Amino acid sequence: ADEDAEYAIDMTINMSDIKEPILCCPNDPDDAKTLADVAGDTIDEVFIGSCMTNIGHFRAAGKLLQDVPAGSLKTRLWIAPPTKMDARQLMEEGYYNIYAQA
Repeated sequence: ADEDAEYAIDMTINMSDIKEPILCCPNDPDDAKTLADVAGDTIDEVFIGSCMTNIGHFRAAGKLLQDVPAGSLKTRLWIAPPTKMDARQLMEEGYYNIYAQA
């Protein structure tokens, strides 16, 4: 940031205080909850994408889904890689086939 930048708030977060994944709940990215808070909830749709993701997130999702029996996932999965280059790479690596089969 610029040396003379002004901020509404200057916040420091100690990352060692975060002990489990934090998820953003539907319709409001400020509605963040820990994985334990939502464990057991029914998930109707999942969106993996935005400019804040990277190809590793999509590969991790593919690895989680690779052993799921074809057609057994009852959740709608939306995949939106941040770049065409990432989308092409995921296609070449076979991840789109994994997503489609799940």
